[in-house]
Amino acid sequence: MINVLDSNYFLERCQIDENGCWIWKHSINKSGHGTIGKDITGNVWHESLAHRLAYRVMVGDIPEGDEIRHTCDISMCCNPDHLFPSSNHRKTKGLDVDYFTERILQNETGCWVWQQYIDEDGYGRVGLQISGNVWQESHIHRLAYRVLKGDIPNEYEVHHTCRNRACCNPEHLELKHEDEHAHDNGHNLKTHCPAGHPYSGNNLYLEPNGGRKCRTCMHEQRKRNL
Repeated sequence: MINVLDSNYFLERCQIDENGCWIWKHSINKSGHGTIGKDITGNVWHESLAHRLAYRVMVGDIPEGDEIRHTCDISMCCNPDHLFPSSNHRKTKGLDVDYFTERILQNETGCWVWQQYIDEDGYGRVGLQISGNVWQESHIHRLAYRVLKGDIPNEYEVHHTCRNRACCNPEHLELKHEDEHAHDNGHNLKTHCPAGHPYSGNNLYLEPNGGRKCRTCMHEQRKRNL
C-alpha cells in the first residue's frame, strides 16, 4: 500500500510554516501528533501517526522498536527532513525526571542548575553507571535531553535557549544543527568579562544559580575594598 503514496499526499494535507515544518491539518491526537485513519485506497492504514507514515514513505523503513522523533520539536510536523529514528529506551532505561530534579537548584529563570561537577567550560558533567555499564554521555544537558525528550541525531547539538551551560531543564534545551550551533555560540555567548578576562579555566567562577564571574575582577575588587 505504501507504494501509492508520495510527498504530494502530505503536502496537500499540511501547511508549511516559516521554519519549514509541514504542519498536519487534519486529525490530531492527545499527544499532539497528526493521525491518519485510512489510506488513499480506502483500506485501514496500519500506520496511524502521520509523521511515522511520512518517514516510511519518503525516507524508508523504521528500525524495529524505534520511534520517529522531530528535530524541530513540533509533533504535528511531517517534513521528512525534520524526522529521525530514535532508540531512546536503549540506554536511558531506569532514569527519569527525578534523577535530575534531585541534583539541581532551580533559579529565578527556571533553569535547573546542576549542583554536582561542573567542568572548566561551565557544563555539568556526570559519570553515570547503569547495570554496571559506564554511561557514555558525560554532559548532563545532553543526558537530560536523551532521557526526557529523545535521541540526538548525528550532526546535531543540544543548545541552551537560556544561555546557562549548567542548566539541564528540558524546556530550555533544543536541537540545532552543529553548524548553526557553532555560529550561534560564537556570536551570542560572551567568552570574556567586560575587562577582557576570559570566562574559562581557573579564571571562571560559577555561582550557585549558574551565573558566571571573573575571578581576576573579583580579586581586584577585594583589593580595592581593603
